[in-house]
Amino acid sequence: MRKKIRSGNNIVCLVLMYLFMAFVVFISLAPLVWTFFSSLKVDPMYDTGLFPSEWTVEGYRTIFVEMNILLSFFNSFIIALCAVLISTIILVLAAYVVAMRSFRGKNIFVLLLLSTMFLPGTAMTYPIYRLITSLNLNDTRMGVILVYSMSNIVVNFFIIRGYFLTVPKEIEESGFLDGCSNFKVLLLLVAPVAMPGILTAAVLSFVGFWNEFYFASLFLRSENLLTLTVVLSQFSKGFLVDYTGLFSSVVVIIAVPLAAYLIFSKFFITALSGGSVKG
Repeated sequence: MRKKIRSGNNIVCLVLMYLFMAFVVFISLAPLVWTFFSSLKVDPMYDTGLFPSEWTVEGYRTIFVEMNILLSFFNSFIIALCAVLISTIILVLAAYVVAMRSFRGKNIFVLLLLSTMFLPGTAMTYPIYRLITSLNLNDTRMGVILVYSMSNIVVNFFIIRGYFLTVPKEIEESGFLDGCSNFKVLLLLVAPVAMPGILTAAVLSFVGFWNEFYFASLFLRSENLLTLTVVLSQFSKGFLVDYTGLFSSVVVIIAVPLAAYLIFSKFFITALSGGSVKG
């Protein structure tokens, strides 16, 4: 009798779990599906159903032919990729030293880094603008890359540091016994083990840089340098909004982060679960 009751309770729990998972999937995918079908409507403002009453690809023709969005796509990709490379290299070196070494002022350094989370990036607009202008990097990809590479690094630092803390000391010691330098130990032994955490931080950075608008709109003026998020703002002119083109641009913008997550989802799960043990 007790076994039947337990079996019944297990079935109920399993059904509830799957219902909850289905609900989470629904609320996650519903906005994406609605946005995609809205990009195929003649006038999304008045066509309120899920599926278009009249199908059109005019929005995609506008962004790809008239606005040459592929150039903006290339700008966003190059800027985000270069910023990720610079930021990830700096974070890996810093996180390795903090996680695997003991030195005076280590805790103070971590606390100072953590305190930057309480300072919004927009509060640094004036000094950042002065710095980029003094370097003659205004209206250049390099200027935006430098700003991005030093932005929002705290969370990614702690992800990588947390994963370095899970690396057994024996791996590092075996490298030193073989005569490897600190850099070779990091590059050949420690980094491969911590690669899920490093890739997770890199993807999170890429998505953040890909979606960034404020500094891109502040520093980029030439049309051949504009990123996708800046081009997206051009669909609103006064009281007139091209919603079909707007939704088409949104679909193109979210396609890359969505693909990146689908490809690296395994590393997300591994890093966030493994790195949290000692992080």
